Amino acid sequence: MSGEISAIGRLPVCTITRTRLPLFGVLASGLVALCLLTSCGGGGGEEASTAPIVPSGTEVLVNPSANAQNFTVSGVNVTIPGDVLQTPQTLQVRPVSQPPANQPLPDMQTVGLYSISLQSAQNFDKPLVVEFPYDAATLGGDAADGKNLWVSYLDETRNEWVRVEATVDKSRQKIAVTTDHLSTWWIYQLRGYDYVPKGRATFFEVYYRTTHTNPRVDVTGQSMKGLAEDVLSALETARSNYKSAGFRVSDGTITVLIGDVGSSEWGRWGGSIDLKRSTLVDLAHIRNDSAHELFHSVQNKYYFTGGMANRYWLIEGTPDFMAYRYGWNKTYASDFEALDLAWFGTSLFSKTKDVEAYPLAHFLRYLQDARAVDIKKLWDFVASWWANAPGAFRTNVADQTGKSFDDVWKDFVYASMFGPGKLAESRGNFFSLASSAGEISKGTTLSPGYTAKLLKAEVATCTGNSTRSYQFSVDTTASGAWGVELWSTTPEGYNPVFLGKVYSGKLALPDLLADSSRVLFAVAFNPALTEVPITLKLAAPACGQGPMITSLSPNSGGAGTQVTIAGTGFGHTTT
Repeated sequence: MSGEISAIGRLPVCTITRTRLPLFGVLASGLVALCLLTSCGGGGGEEASTAPIVPSGTEVLVNPSANAQNFTVSGVNVTIPGDVLQTPQTLQVRPVSQPPANQPLPDMQTVGLYSISLQSAQNFDKPLVVEFPYDAATLGGDAADGKNLWVSYLDETRNEWVRVEATVDKSRQKIAVTTDHLSTWWIYQLRGYDYVPKGRATFFEVYYRTTHTNPRVDVTGQSMKGLAEDVLSALETARSNYKSAGFRVSDGTITVLIGDVGSSEWGRWGGSIDLKRSTLVDLAHIRNDSAHELFHSVQNKYYFTGGMANRYWLIEGTPDFMAYRYGWNKTYASDFEALDLAWFGTSLFSKTKDVEAYPLAHFLRYLQDARAVDIKKLWDFVASWWANAPGAFRTNVADQTGKSFDDVWKDFVYASMFGPGKLAESRGNFFSLASSAGEISKGTTLSPGYTAKLLKAEVATCTGNSTRSYQFSVDTTASGAWGVELWSTTPEGYNPVFLGKVYSGKLALPDLLADSSRVLFAVAFNPALTEVPITLKLAAPACGQGPMITSLSPNSGGAGTQVTIAGTGFGHTTT
């Protein structure tokens, strides 16, 4: 890259490909060129117009063309690739005078604000390049060197600003983005911010507010510059380790912001990095958070921005594990989001919030440690299946383990419920059959798509030496692969013993004995794509009501006696 072009983003000049491009991470990946800066073609023989069309007013009519076309409207340059439009469309660029609402930081000074549309065309199969003007002399500070200039677009669905990577041409005083859609675009700089490093080549520029206070508790007297340098060092190490592990990493410069941002998702989709100052409390958090957010930049080398949003469970579920396992090669204690029973209640593949997706790290660690799954191979396989990431995940887990995904998933649920995590201690839902009752039922609904519920069951014993036999059953008309398995443990949730399974072809487990020294747990699974309403039932004769034994007969083989319990239709063997 020439000395006249400063890459706040990661965009090499004149390199175009028609392979799958991350939307705003195209800048991060370095796959698309600023063709309007030179006479290079648009790929596949396309040639950009040599002279921009400068219309009067704020709009211009764009006709379909096999060649790339350049337009300058309201001072903004727009390059439209060939074969994008099927019908004539009006390109409109309207400067917006009002300052943007709901801006993430109060330190943002607006450089420009534009609403850009191409009539009915909203999303494009090929990326457009949009260049915004700026005046370095007016902005002062580092703007003359192409620094501290930022671009965000308005996500109208969420009504949030999403920061994207951008490339600055210092000689022309233009800042460019590559995008597959048009929206409202905001160009700004941060007042009172400096960055590291200066005078040293690196893959990162870490911005920080000089007047902020260092939040660390493991060191005293450190300046914000010192914190930024520690973040820079952590990012460089994590990048090197990701690259050594075989992940795709950017070869350009990534912008990093340490700020009081409400959410670090602000820069996630575009491959840039936002770090919450309040969470950088010690070296372990600096390493974890930096490597976590850097892995989003890695993801942006595999997926479109829209593809990232549609795979939230994968995009937000993998960075914690990847940071721990690959970014830092297990050199710090993992800090995964806590796993709880509620997490199993909704589908692994339908998490829509980051805190819901984070516990996937526990499953990844289980796959690696207990099932010898190579998580890097798993990631590569899933990323190669563009249309069906959940299907790819299940397929590769099955291939690497030699077991069905259903069985691996169930084993992970058991390990979570009764293993070191001991989620069974929190009991989950509860239903109890009293000594004076004949039966009790508990209704619940299993959500679709690999979910699980834990229910604690209790059957009171009778006083004296009498034994109380009971039946566990499920009342449902649903069919499919769902099932409920009954386990017995100590009161503390230890030493689980499998008692049996009920499912669509077998709805009852008879001949079970009440035991005050053990606790019953019903684990219900639903790998199906539809929800399953079920009713769990415990049935036994009430203690002291009516005859407990209605018949005695020799057991087959002469071993003991078969005892039939009144009113239940089942029995157990005694000696």
